[in-house]
Amino acid sequence: MTDSELAQRVTKIVAQTRAKYYSVARLADPIGMKRFSCAKAFKLATGTTPMDFVMALRLERARQLLETTSLSGFVDRSHFSRSFRARFGESPAKLWRHNGV
Repeated sequence: MTDSELAQRVTKIVAQTRAKYYSVARLADPIGMKRFSCAKAFKLATGTTPMDFVMALRLERARQLLETTSLSGFVDRSHFSRSFRARFGESPAKLWRHNGV
């Protein structure tokens, strides 16, 4: 499996499952890899950990939702707000105000 295929498969798993909680094991199993092997290969392929990658995907999806709705896809509002601000440099509320949501 190439580096880009690994990232694409993880992206597909996250998009299809929409789970509340993810783990490296949950990502590795459908790919047919052991947890440790998946984490190591993913870090080498992308320069980031699988869980950081998943967080980035979820935050990007939340940002897209925030631009058009008041939905975020996160269960814990505080965790979402902190993570969103760290990733995008602005609060969700500021984005809502900017987009008139």
